[in-house]
Amino acid sequence: EFIPFLEESAMIIEVGDKMLTKVCEFLVQLKQRGLLTASFKIAVNISGKQLSEADFIDKVTNVLRKYQIAGHYLEFEITESVALDNLKDTINKINELKQIGISFSLDDFGTGYSSLSHLKDLPVDKLKIDQSFINDINVDKQDENLVKAILQLAVNLGIVTVAEGVETKEQVEWLKENGSMLLQGY
Repeated sequence: EFIPFLEESAMIIEVGDKMLTKVCEFLVQLKQRGLLTASFKIAVNISGKQLSEADFIDKVTNVLRKYQIAGHYLEFEITESVALDNLKDTINKINELKQIGISFSLDDFGTGYSSLSHLKDLPVDKLKIDQSFINDINVDKQDENLVKAILQLAVNLGIVTVAEGVETKEQVEWLKENGSMLLQGY
């Protein structure tokens, strides 16, 4: 209830800015303790309102500069609906942020406005298969076939896949047998 309320209000921008600051503060703590390895990456959800702000890139680069954090430690997660809201602007911003090392994942894939033509245009690094497809992967042939198709599509596009909401041993086994992907619990 909390997140949808924030997304409907302008408060999501302030909360998103604070979250990015907190993530950078956490990265500084890891760095000071000698625990920040070059391959470490932390994902941050970005709302549509944040991404659509004219000064979003400036905000991101300023916080990274303030905390002396390299962009490659961050992965921004955006949903399909956010990505497609203003596709041209989204692509431009993603490309600009990727130049400073930030990677992108398309979150909750399959629940929004899935379009193959848009997927090929979006410069994302990861595709996160929504948990609604994973929940019944062992009992629903349609979910099984859809996940297989998404996995093959991602392989063909050179995109890493993440299965969201993996909670059972049976789901893990099915996913291990049917592709190479990352698994994320609920």
